[in-house]
Amino acid sequence: METARITGTTQLAVTTQLAKIKEISGNDTISTVSTGSTDDRNGESMSAQSNTIAAVRIAAAAADRLKATDIVAFDVSNLLGITEIMLIVTASNERQVLGVGQEIEKDLYLHAEKLQPREREGLAEAQWVLLDYGDFVVHIMHEEARAYYGLERLWKDCPQIDLELPATPQEANDTNDAHETHESQD
Repeated sequence: METARITGTTQLAVTTQLAKIKEISGNDTISTVSTGSTDDRNGESMSAQSNTIAAVRIAAAAADRLKATDIVAFDVSNLLGITEIMLIVTASNERQVLGVGQEIEKDLYLHAEKLQPREREGLAEAQWVLLDYGDFVVHIMHEEARAYYGLERLWKDCPQIDLELPATPQEANDTNDAHETHESQD
């Protein structure tokens, strides 16, 4: 399997490269350094902000709509000082990887105050596309790349974010039908 190369100026490339290093070395004890950031108001550890969670839910819904699978998000704000949330989605082929990335970008632009990624990585290979939005990062991975790199292992101790996605395809259809009915009544 040819895997995507993640290179570029984004700080988050360091985190993704860490996943590769762990896989190659077989050393799961390598870790990132937490900045120890705290909320100045009460001294407690910071967690992802609600506006960031809302944007990630928009991205997850876009991926789900295009039949991406294994959609999961982790609050990494206590682990990493450079971002708050990591969203990981799986696509079954290169074309779907690119399509999901485009749909996520479109929806975030239209529904999240014209939000655009600061950096895009992996578009040429379409095995692992990384969209860096600053407060969150979206990893759209071909299923083989996802299995190979196992990014979830990096953040397994971080809180998982409820993406509020429909549990079943039927539930998604019911939600879409209700939405369309509401629009037609307007």
